[in-house]
Amino acid sequence: MAWAPALASDPSSLSHGAASLERVKLLSCTQKQGVAERARSAALRVTQEGAGSFDINMSLSGSSGIEDRLISNYTAVFTFDIPVTSGTVTVMSGTATVGAITFSGNEMRADLSGVADVQTVLLHTEDINGDGQPHGDVPFGFLAGDVNGNRVVDKPDINSVATNQGGVTAANFRNDVNANGTIRNNPDGKLVKERKGHSLP
Repeated sequence: MAWAPALASDPSSLSHGAASLERVKLLSCTQKQGVAERARSAALRVTQEGAGSFDINMSLSGSSGIEDRLISNYTAVFTFDIPVTSGTVTVMSGTATVGAITFSGNEMRADLSGVADVQTVLLHTEDINGDGQPHGDVPFGFLAGDVNGNRVVDKPDINSVATNQGGVTAANFRNDVNANGTIRNNPDGKLVKERKGHSLP
């Protein structure tokens, strides 16, 4: 007598097995979609008057990137692998206030104000395109005057401002500490000197 698995002679079991397989497939697709929708990069964007807008990249994990420009408002920019039309940004730790959130192509942009100097602000992204899911926390470091981004304000930063005086370009924009579109020993160099010794871990 030939042997046959019980599942083959039990239509309800077969149906249940197929349904389970479909759920596994759906879960797999959902997980893949979630990975695709995570931010692939983050940055702080500042408009430096007539010189234009410049981004300082932030690390998605580990030690934060360093924002060295000292102004009243920043724009946190999260770039995804897909177009983004909705989402939320909240402050998990640090001193900052999230204002208007706007969307353009693959970017979600959050206005930040009330940001204290010498700190790391942890920003949480969630509900991208209405999916109700968390999409990661990103650390944003603020250390005014740390022109070279090495996490301490010191003499090399002062020297950098002194040797880059004049117009702002994509190569030297970090020296424009007050973000007014020009680099000068006063006020930019003065701002750096006043903060010499400040650091972030």
